[in-house]
Amino acid sequence: MIAVALVLCILTPARPAYAYTDVDQNRKGSLTVKMDAGAGFAFQIYQIGKFDKGGAAFVPTEELSRLNVDLGDSRKIDLGSGRWSEYAATLAGYAPRLTRAMSAETDRSGKALFQNVTPGVYLVLGTNRQVDRKKYTFSPMVVSVPTSGDGQTWTYDTTADAKFSTETVPEEKKPHGYTVVKYWLNDAGKGRPTAISVTVYRRDLQGGGSYGDWEVAQTYTLSEDNHWSAAWSDRTDAEFQVAENGTAVNADGTSYQVSISTSHGTDGQGNPYTWFSLTNRKPGTTVETPPSNPTDSTGGNGNGGDVLGSRRTPGETDSSGGSVLGSRRAFNRVRTGDDSSMNLWLVICIAAGGVLALWGAVGMKKRK
Repeated sequence: MIAVALVLCILTPARPAYAYTDVDQNRKGSLTVKMDAGAGFAFQIYQIGKFDKGGAAFVPTEELSRLNVDLGDSRKIDLGSGRWSEYAATLAGYAPRLTRAMSAETDRSGKALFQNVTPGVYLVLGTNRQVDRKKYTFSPMVVSVPTSGDGQTWTYDTTADAKFSTETVPEEKKPHGYTVVKYWLNDAGKGRPTAISVTVYRRDLQGGGSYGDWEVAQTYTLSEDNHWSAAWSDRTDAEFQVAENGTAVNADGTSYQVSISTSHGTDGQGNPYTWFSLTNRKPGTTVETPPSNPTDSTGGNGNGGDVLGSRRTPGETDSSGGSVLGSRRAFNRVRTGDDSSMNLWLVICIAAGGVLALWGAVGMKKRK
């Protein structure tokens, strides 16, 4: 059996990594967003990236680059990246500052169709909606048009399943607490600006059950004086989103890159809360994300920096429930090569070789 394994190791060639074929930049595609809740649900798409040569990566648009959103130090969006859901969560906060490419509503079959779509990467947002006291909350997604499963064949008609959650809206509104906290990563606590500015956006429930456009509700200045945090409360059906203003720059001239995560839960009194985490990361180091709802206001990140924030409601529970994240399952993830089979054969070869060597040594000893 061991000999057979060695023969297979010799005869089985390693699977070479494939090269990407070029995307036809002049060919229009389409995007269909599907859900099983019927007609009247609105979706919007925003172009955030363009295909690089060969389709191996996406380059952020100029509009996105100006926002200094944290997309990793390469400033490219790789097709096989497992961080697309993080990109979507951050970009959703900056949607009020992005140019909307198209809008569409679901038909009776639950499909929203976008036609004549230029090849590229798109942020897909659904407009939250209330129907008979049932609220539909959509998660942001990042989707490419076209898509590919092997880097060779591109599908220009893309389909994505909308990701959403539902909840029953209580008749009596409880106070909903909101907190925004700024975190700093990978700067060893040196050279930070003394303060940063954050805009809070608000949108209200409309007569038809859908939510309106985002409008500026408030601007906060965060600094050490307020523990880099701000808080507010609301008793209406309004929704809120936050985004940092401008670009934070370290004293050494390095611009920080910002990411946003959102978590929801219930405090000790049973009141809902939402926690916005804005993270400024100094480039050139490993991308790390602090806890979305920290219990320690001075916890370290283990990489030459520290996390600063303030937990406003110590009785909070369910720190991760309902986290607003995109879903990379909504599109075909393109892999840059699958080495799993090759690695498995390599392990078998090494193991088989070791056993044969031991077998031979024992045999020689017996002959002596």
